[in-house]
Amino acid sequence: MPPYYPESPVIRRDMARMYSNIMEMDKQVGVMLKELEGYGLLDSTIIVWYSDNGGPLPKGKREITNSGLKVPMLIRYPHKEHAGTVDDQLISGVDFAATTLSLAGIKIPDYMQGWAFLGPQKAAPRKYIFGARDRMDANYDMVRTVGDGRFKYYKNFQPEKPYIQEIAYRLDMDLMKELLRLNEEGKLNDVQKLWFRKTKPDEELYDTQADPYELHNIAADPKYAAKLSELKNELETWMKNMKDKGFIPEKQFIESMWPGMVQPNTAEPVFALSGNKAAINCSTEGNSISWQLVSKGQKPAENKWQIYNGPVTVGPGQQLYAIAERIGYKASAVKAFAL
Repeated sequence: MPPYYPESPVIRRDMARMYSNIMEMDKQVGVMLKELEGYGLLDSTIIVWYSDNGGPLPKGKREITNSGLKVPMLIRYPHKEHAGTVDDQLISGVDFAATTLSLAGIKIPDYMQGWAFLGPQKAAPRKYIFGARDRMDANYDMVRTVGDGRFKYYKNFQPEKPYIQEIAYRLDMDLMKELLRLNEEGKLNDVQKLWFRKTKPDEELYDTQADPYELHNIAADPKYAAKLSELKNELETWMKNMKDKGFIPEKQFIESMWPGMVQPNTAEPVFALSGNKAAINCSTEGNSISWQLVSKGQKPAENKWQIYNGPVTVGPGQQLYAIAERIGYKASAVKAFAL
């Protein structure tokens, strides 16, 4: 077990359950691979598998430490090209979309933050990876971090807040309840108590090669002053370039998007017919349109909407439904069209 967990049957049971879930996931991936093989698509498909956050247990999910940010990733190329090789370049989650476009031969838009790490539009390898921690369910903190693959720097903008937050889903975990009990009874060692500190230092620096669990803060060590300065400068530049909104109070930020706290509406979709093909448009910038084709007289099904990406052929006796949405806006009304 990682050193920040004490020895306990309760904790071991929760960790064992996590590994059992990984085994179940692995079986499900195997089923999908068999399906691809059955359709004759396995060796014309690039398969990318990764998780959406670090470990799901306490001091993992919702944390900005490596235990909360670092994720596994596997790629299978057609005909098992590159099988068994390891690529140690730095990759950020924002890079996945750009990389997918690169592999598919689609030009990466200039506004995308991510860099392609594979394919014909592959960018130069990253030197740094950035991370942010703000709202966590009902709780709020502001931490920014940057790492170069070995050293990782943290800037705690609200050092008066504790590391641990009372996140409702986590408080329901047996492992979390056990940690809280042992901490209350004074049965955690110095390493295990670190997460329960009531305040944070302004800055933290870790050598993740020598200290993979990020337990020994070396920010004040003169030996690492140059590395601290380097990463601090990179983080400040990134925040400036990204126009970091973390300093704006949430209420004020929402007000800037919803003047008078009135949520804007997405404009209704508009149909344009050419022969038996219906094009669908929406005047709201940044919208997404979903559509569904059913028999006349039927209502659209909740789970059968398709993303609109071109004119839809409408046959006799068919009804075309469409809805437009934009994140942060109210969805439009569902509109219907028939020949």
